[in-house]
Amino acid sequence: MRVRPRFRKTVSLPAKEVLSQLKQKLQHQDSPCTGTFLERFAILRIPPQHQHLWSPELSIETEETPDGTLIRGLFSPKPPVWTFFASLYFFVIFIGVAGGFYGLIQLNLGIQPDALWAVPLSLILLGGAYATAYTGQKLSQEQMEAMQNFLEQSLNE
Repeated sequence: MRVRPRFRKTVSLPAKEVLSQLKQKLQHQDSPCTGTFLERFAILRIPPQHQHLWSPELSIETEETPDGTLIRGLFSPKPPVWTFFASLYFFVIFIGVAGGFYGLIQLNLGIQPDALWAVPLSLILLGGAYATAYTGQKLSQEQMEAMQNFLEQSLNE
């Protein structure tokens, strides 16, 4: 398991045909996904009635190659969730580094280095944030597989 899993696949169809087939499949009522399309990109999402906090999105990029079309897929959490975790990582790292420097300055001046507590605390918080992200990915595994299976089935017909 990786944070934001990726995959690559080459198909013999032209890029426009790949996105066209996906659009057609998404219009069926039994489709497990909804989607947004741009020129060479698509974003597949779980329908709103089946979403939860950890529901993933699948970003798809198509690129014409001599062998056909290269499809790059990237699973990620919804943008608000991703922004929250990125901000949390930044904040915790900042506190750890600032506390570490301040503690070293205190130590160098012969003062009790109380600020050094920020370093192990930030490492614990980073580990907790990573474990939470990993748990969320495990909880969304079924939806990720459903989206990838939908993509595979859409392109195999």
